[in-house]
Amino acid sequence: MNRTCFIITCAFLLSCNNNTTTDENTSTEIRIKNIDYSVVNVFYHDTLAYTQGLVWYKNELFESTGPDDYYTTQKDRSSIRKVDLKTGKIKQQIRLENKELFGEGITIMNDKIYQLTWKNKVGFIYDVNTMKQLKAFTIDTEGWGITNDNKYLIVSDGTSNIYYLDPNTLQKIKVISVNDNNGLVNNLNELEFIQGYIYANRWQTNEVLKINPSNGMVVAKADFSNILEKSGKGNTPAPNDPKAQNEVLNGIAYDSSTNHLFITGKKWPVLFEVRLN
Repeated sequence: MNRTCFIITCAFLLSCNNNTTTDENTSTEIRIKNIDYSVVNVFYHDTLAYTQGLVWYKNELFESTGPDDYYTTQKDRSSIRKVDLKTGKIKQQIRLENKELFGEGITIMNDKIYQLTWKNKVGFIYDVNTMKQLKAFTIDTEGWGITNDNKYLIVSDGTSNIYYLDPNTLQKIKVISVNDNNGLVNNLNELEFIQGYIYANRWQTNEVLKINPSNGMVVAKADFSNILEKSGKGNTPAPNDPKAQNEVLNGIAYDSSTNHLFITGKKWPVLFEVRLN
């Protein structure tokens, strides 16, 4: 091979090797971006609320709670609440009649509230206006978080899987596995669907992950570890803190009119309105 051919060949090979896609949706070497945020407003939150899910629907805040003392006396019962955003006071509430059921996430679609329970593999559907229970349904996994994309219900079960369900038949349509650069990402919990992406709180962390539903890849994350301290409203428990399970971040709601999120946690004294930067 003469010198000219050698130089051309090397240049071609270098060009091929440097042709690496960096798009967050398609690259196999995804750079997980850090999402910064700004606190827009701080509202009161019921410190007795063992928050499991949060939804903003038609300018109303809905919250699901589980029984904080489930492993002790089980005297409390799970609830779904319509909450006044500015005061934190309960405007309307229903409780699960069976105290053995541990209420989990909720989502609202076509004026129906869909509620999961933890280990019982049963869920409930309510009328959003009257909060009257319409029917029960079964799923074949645990129930943790739930959201929707206006077509399907999207459910987490504490693993790395996210399930799509038909809202009419409640049958499973598809499953995606969530990955980052280190492999499968488990403990997926509270979910929110925002502008084509699934946002997921990772249980017993203060992270919210942004997931591309087309391939299950985590493309960005927001860290809310110090949000309570920054606001002067208390201390956000670290994941290894013994009280973290009772006071961990757990609640994501999206207001599409402002493009803001509402963020809170189990038994937190406040609820934050934040803007992602």
